[in-house]
Amino acid sequence: MKVLLLHGWFSTGETKHSSLVSMGHEVIKPSLNNIFFSSAVQEAQKAYNECNPDVIVGSSRGGAVALNMQAGNTPMLLIAPAWKRFGKKLDKIQNNIFVMHSEHDNTVSYKDSVELVKINPNICLFTVGKDHQLNCMEGFNTMKSILNHIANGTANVKVS
Repeated sequence: MKVLLLHGWFSTGETKHSSLVSMGHEVIKPSLNNIFFSSAVQEAQKAYNECNPDVIVGSSRGGAVALNMQAGNTPMLLIAPAWKRFGKKLDKIQNNIFVMHSEHDNTVSYKDSVELVKINPNICLFTVGKDHQLNCMEGFNTMKSILNHIANGTANVKVS
């Protein structure tokens, strides 16, 4: 699958990039503006329009960026999305969104992801890992499983 990877604030997203490549995905990883959120959204939108990805993976601030893009029904995997910190118009949240978040995250509150699911109960929330990055085996395996479901066209099915 073609994956648009949106990195976190002052991050390169290199670990997620390497993980996605090792899973066999083609990864497009634009460098997002770390200062101006609106510029980061514009840069991500430009990359989205140019590459037409099968899925968007957004980590932390990259998850907030993803939620602010015009992405149609492109499935999204958001990893500890910092949507409350950076903003999101919550009037239209698509249904094919998966969220991975750790209850032990000291950077972005797990409660923010729980709130996102309350806004749209069709969002699938996976409680995994021990920290914010989820660069652990449990995070890797969950990401792989979710992306496999998306690739198989079962994006709206909960992953066990």
